[in-house]
Amino acid sequence: MINRKSFITGIKGKKLTNQEIHFLKKHNPWGVILFSRNLDNINQIKKLTSHIKMIFKDNNYPIMIDQEGGRVNRLNKIISLDNFTSEYFGNAFIKNKKEFCITYQLFIDKISFLLNHLGININTLPVLDLRYKKSSNIIGDRSFSRNPKIVSQIGDLCIKYFSKNSIGTVIKHIPGHGLAKADSHYFTPIINKGLGYLKKNDFRADGVAQTDPTGRFARFRAAGVAGYMPGDSAGLHGPEHGGCDQAKPDQRHAIIDLGHRAP
Repeated sequence: MINRKSFITGIKGKKLTNQEIHFLKKHNPWGVILFSRNLDNINQIKKLTSHIKMIFKDNNYPIMIDQEGGRVNRLNKIISLDNFTSEYFGNAFIKNKKEFCITYQLFIDKISFLLNHLGININTLPVLDLRYKKSSNIIGDRSFSRNPKIVSQIGDLCIKYFSKNSIGTVIKHIPGHGLAKADSHYFTPIINKGLGYLKKNDFRADGVAQTDPTGRFARFRAAGVAGYMPGDSAGLHGPEHGGCDQAKPDQRHAIIDLGHRAP
């Protein structure tokens, strides 16, 4: 990371305003994340990403998107992915792993081709939250499974397949988020499970159960992970594991930079 500040930013519309251009040049954020409000058609998106990269004189400048599939599809004006939820792929993994790998890699290859064509180089996934009953639906079918082994294995494949396509990834969310009964876009969820439970379950899904956090992040960097998203806006707080409840409500994403530049 070259003289960039440790935050990412969004923009208001489908092209940069003079105020936004000034802001980007003055504050030099780590990256820019695009939402549905910014994305209309292929030509418009390519012009937008090219303009952002031109400002920083960097063809590899990090431009991010939440393109999970299912209900989180920022490119919904271009492609329909309603049926391709994480739940769908989790069930396919259980049913037939060989067929799953073929289907999942094809899915990621197609998404990666589109992102590369549009000038977007980081996709904020995989979702590594476990699915729990009676929890907020903010995760729901965005989770691969209730089983941490399945979530971890599919997550590794997701990172691997996107990396092969020169797309960086951002794992999310902070372990335990799947237990949240409140939507962290609006409220700070309180997780009452103990650290021992979290280590055996939620932490295990994204490798956080390892005792050396430095080693864990080194593993993620080597795999092609661009960052680690603790939560959405209001964060997450747990009684034993020191949650991230300091985030302000207007922070749509909080991403911890792992020192990896988007390919």
